Amino acid sequence: MADLPDIPDDLLALEERRMSARRDLDLHVATVEVGYRTAYPDPEQIVERRTWTPQETERWHELRAAYAAAAAAVLDHPLLVQAAADGRRWPVEEKLRSLVPRLQVVIRRNEPGSAERVVVLVDGAEELAAAQAA
Repeated sequence: MADLPDIPDDLLALEERRMSARRDLDLHVATVEVGYRTAYPDPEQIVERRTWTPQETERWHELRAAYAAAAAAVLDHPLLVQAAADGRRWPVEEKLRSLVPRLQVVIRRNEPGSAERVVVLVDGAEELAAAQAA
């Protein structure tokens, strides 16, 4: 396969926005889930832990729509459109993603039985304490 094209700055910016939108969505979900597990710890309280408020659900829909728009903008970039037409979309996407810091939201405990906390990892390293369960 021929060399992969250079990734232009505008596509890098779109991918960074996609990753940020995904982080925001995942951060919302993890924060809500940790909050409900803290508020309703008993095994019998599964319904309470899984019942989001209308505001939480509305915010999820907003964040999901923002992520979908950001992802569509990446896929609609002329470089990726051409790569798809050439049958090389996956290698080009792989190269693009390798150039942008990977953001990941995780739930951690310092010790067994301690409070859960939501953190954001940037390329695998804990960077931001996003939320902490009381």
